[in-house]
Amino acid sequence: MARPIAEDYEIKRRLLMKAAAHVFASEGYSGAGMAGIAAMAGVSKANIYHYYKNKEDLLFAMLDQYLSELKETVCSLTLPDDPEVALEVTIRTILRAYRGEDDMHKVQINDLGSLPLERQLPLKAYQKDIIRFVRDRLDAFDVADSYVVAMSIFGMLNWFYMWNAGADDNARDAYAATVTKLVLGGIPRL
Repeated sequence: MARPIAEDYEIKRRLLMKAAAHVFASEGYSGAGMAGIAAMAGVSKANIYHYYKNKEDLLFAMLDQYLSELKETVCSLTLPDDPEVALEVTIRTILRAYRGEDDMHKVQINDLGSLPLERQLPLKAYQKDIIRFVRDRLDAFDVADSYVVAMSIFGMLNWFYMWNAGADDNARDAYAATVTKLVLGGIPRL
């Protein structure tokens, strides 16, 4: 008979993912070990293997959960008709979704490429869906190359945590407004 899943199974999985994100962000995926992750999570190394068969599975699971939830948060938005407000709401939503996920975000940027290509593909599909959602917001502004502009927006958003660690929602909202104004009107609009 199969062993039943504990009631706190999902809670423990998330705790391990959070600990792994911190270790991977600090040491890099290639430099991190399961023993360090176990120590950060306050569990035995053997306990990790109850949830993940190896470090690669842990990396994939944490990025899959993070990116699928980010995609759901962004791509399920109901937006106002005003295209400028819709763009700002989208940018604000992304910044707020990043809150508290600095380690996970850093791992996504730095270590997604450590996974085998077949495991990268579904994760990159989530990213593409989010980028497409932002590009769709830019269509109302007759942008010559919406991909370049969308990626420029992500360039501004993806590094926010580096120079504004611990920013609250007010700071994130203010930055979303600044990014929107920069994108739509440049510096004279600020």
